[in-house]
Amino acid sequence: MSKFAKLIKKVAAGEFSELNHRAREQMIVRSERRHHKRGDDLFSEAALRNIFTEEFFSRHTSGGAFAFAGAVKDHEYPFFPGFAYASEFPNWLRSDGRILEQEILNRAEHVCSDRFTIFSLGSVSYGSPPRWNYDPVNQKQAPAGFYADLKFLDQVTVGDSKLIWELSRFQFVFDLGQAYLLTGNEKYPRKFFELICDWSDSHPDYEGIAYCSALEFAFRVHSLIWGLDFFRNSPELTNSVARAIYRLLHLSGTFLENHLSRYFAPNTHLLGEAWGLALLGLLFPEFSRADSWWNMGMEIIIAECRNQFNDSGFHAELSTAYHAYALEFLTILRLLADARNRRTDSDLLVTILEAHLQLEYLQRPDGLWPHIGDEDGGRVLFLSRTPSHDFRPLLEVCDALIAHRSRVGIVATYPETFFLVGPSTRSSRIEQGEKPTVHMKDTDYCVLRGEGGQYLLFQAGKFGHLECPHSHADMLQVDFSVGDDNFIVDPGTFVYSGDIKRRNQYRSGENHNGPFVEDFYLSSDPFAWREQIDCEVTELAIDRPIQKCAGLYRLAGKQGSTTVGRRVEHIGQGLWQITDDIELLGHSSVRWRFTSPYRVEEREGQYTIRGESATLLFVPVAITGKLDTAVAESRYSRDYMQEDPASAIVATASGSERIVVVWLLVVEEKGDEHRLTVERKADELIVVNSAGHKYQLEIKQVNR
Repeated sequence: MSKFAKLIKKVAAGEFSELNHRAREQMIVRSERRHHKRGDDLFSEAALRNIFTEEFFSRHTSGGAFAFAGAVKDHEYPFFPGFAYASEFPNWLRSDGRILEQEILNRAEHVCSDRFTIFSLGSVSYGSPPRWNYDPVNQKQAPAGFYADLKFLDQVTVGDSKLIWELSRFQFVFDLGQAYLLTGNEKYPRKFFELICDWSDSHPDYEGIAYCSALEFAFRVHSLIWGLDFFRNSPELTNSVARAIYRLLHLSGTFLENHLSRYFAPNTHLLGEAWGLALLGLLFPEFSRADSWWNMGMEIIIAECRNQFNDSGFHAELSTAYHAYALEFLTILRLLADARNRRTDSDLLVTILEAHLQLEYLQRPDGLWPHIGDEDGGRVLFLSRTPSHDFRPLLEVCDALIAHRSRVGIVATYPETFFLVGPSTRSSRIEQGEKPTVHMKDTDYCVLRGEGGQYLLFQAGKFGHLECPHSHADMLQVDFSVGDDNFIVDPGTFVYSGDIKRRNQYRSGENHNGPFVEDFYLSSDPFAWREQIDCEVTELAIDRPIQKCAGLYRLAGKQGSTTVGRRVEHIGQGLWQITDDIELLGHSSVRWRFTSPYRVEEREGQYTIRGESATLLFVPVAITGKLDTAVAESRYSRDYMQEDPASAIVATASGSERIVVVWLLVVEEKGDEHRLTVERKADELIVVNSAGHKYQLEIKQVNR
């Protein structure tokens, strides 16, 4: 259904709020178009008296001129509490084998040469000076003109808008800022301010693709705040530089206030935009709109804490990356508000605590996270430059927030914690106990954990929030790890909107290992679905040593309803049983694709995956129907815009009405001779592993 058709449907149902909002926004856009055509300037000298409070304007005006640099330096610093310890940063960084100083300096030197760390692409050139509206991968320059006339998702004319926007988030501030604290070299603040001024000069009001997403303004605000904390004492902070900063802050607040994504993308876009507004209102009270920005931002944030997080505290889009992204917004805001003794609604802290706990539940034994749903490479905090599925810096910041409030100590091991909270709140780190086996009931994700660091994630959840733009067709997907060896993985996302064909490939059911009968995405739209499947947990027992869970979903077809079910059982002693049960009404076959970052070896229908410290034996057993299996070359994306070679166990089963397949996973010591003896007897399997352990496994019906 088109957006216009959806709007008409709402009007017919008497829902006029969206219509009123869109009508108001169109009036604003028409006014902005006239402003753009005339070449007017929102931050003209004549407008300053209205932009700033009367008291502030008078205090910093002398001889008819406004002292921008003095006004900037007149703030209550630091913004982030940890900057009170900035002089300790070099020694802190160099101690205990922390992140290498040279890596920070290398990235900062690249920035000084107009090369920027972009996603997983490494050091990327946009030209010198940077072409801010350029996609360096697809080598496309976005067209100029009034922003509302530009089709920012059009690959032909724009390229990949994410690659254009990423540079304009100014997150190179983290590289330059840390390098400045390490060396005291003024070339780093000089380069930062040079880039900021160039961006400001290159972007007249409402000109170009930078204005096509209000969320991008929030990121620019955040980076400018960090820049002021890093470089506030630098002599490079001149009057002209300060004027450019104030212009960007005012422009950001005005645009955010007028273009909140209340209906276009009322998910993390709206949350992030409100976050940007609240930051402006909190930290820059000299703006005459500051109180309105704070109140408006906080009202939306508290409402979206209730709308966008389920009852357990997981973000409703059901994506690990977007969950962490949203948690970053909330945590940073809470820490800054606490530092300013600004009261916030208790729901904000409750959401942070619950979301933090949900993130902990999903963490793998190697310390990283599985890929669930979309990612777009976006990160609020980039000091550590960790990969897109490494949320340990965020987890530690949340730990520090909790520790600070409960007077339990924590020592910073990531720069994020150092600058947001300080090197330590007391003297000792919070001890983390053994992570639990858990059913995340409002997402219907099950995390099962076995002996020796065994980890299995079972996804039996529904599609995500609203129209599910960030969901993948990954119903009943399993991820399996042992310690640092991630044997079976979700293939990831790779690309967001710059290549629809590749995006569809990565989000499709055919690329995941849940039983695949048919796909339900719209190939023409990277964010839409032909059908949204209700998947649910139907059986659960997660008390050790025996752990099991099951889930299913149904597809409505012309010839009937096809039911797809899967049960996962942890038997013990390194043995796991996955049973897939599919009623084939209206379909003729089922497919699977188990992706592994490791090389897969096949021997007489059994598959061996050798990790760094353990080996996984993967054995398919057809109970009904005909099953064909093979090893295929594959790809997976462990970081945004990065692809790595992988292997895949691919399988196809066919039958008349019902297909039942059992997949046996056996964890053994590395170097053992890996074989499994399997004998079928009525409704059970007799399994003997390499160590001689014998198991009697019941073949249970999943679909009821």
